[in-house]
Amino acid sequence: MPSFAEEFVAEPNIWELVPMGRRQGSPVPPGGAHYREMAHGLRTLARECRFPGARKELLQLAASYDRRADHFEFREP
Repeated sequence: MPSFAEEFVAEPNIWELVPMGRRQGSPVPPGGAHYREMAHGLRTLARECRFPGARKELLQLAASYDRRADHFEFREP
């Protein structure tokens, strides 16, 4: 059974590069739910990480994504 990290990296669009100066095809910025989903994924990845320093950084990044989600949810009508 593949780990969360293997499934996450196996996503076909994750490594898709967009040349500098060009905008991606998504006209609508992601909302709070997207950032909460990403934070959840980072926490799942942190649980699988055996390096304490890397785990701490992943958890800090997840907390940052949660704050960003709060920001977007506050702004949504």
